[in-house]
Amino acid sequence: ARFDWHVVIPPSANFSIHFGGILGGSLYPGAAPGVISLTVANPNGVPIFVTSLVVTVSSGPAGCDSSTNIALVQSNVSDSAPLEIPANGSITLPAQGRTAPSIQLLNLPVNQDACQGARFPLSFSGSAHS
Repeated sequence: ARFDWHVVIPPSANFSIHFGGILGGSLYPGAAPGVISLTVANPNGVPIFVTSLVVTVSSGPAGCDSSTNIALVQSNVSDSAPLEIPANGSITLPAQGRTAPSIQLLNLPVNQDACQGARFPLSFSGSAHS
């Protein structure tokens, strides 16, 4: 499966998320989840604490609905376990005990031929504070 991506960040967050690809090989029904490589960059002159990172798949091709065929496991970045990004620096997950998100094409008991070579748009959002 192929993945398009775009980043959606609230204007007040003031950080960026860079998608580095899916690690772990191709996605196919029943394959192990692939790690979504994300780098979080801080353009600020002070450290920030990222308190959420969310990956969503907005759609899939006809016959390969993303909500049925795709499983996402989000990063464990949270309010109680933030990711600290140094001033004018960046961090690539996994780091600081925080996991990278992962994605898997589920093995369903139905014909999934429509998922072959499919494109799934990924969106990334998050929040942070200084």
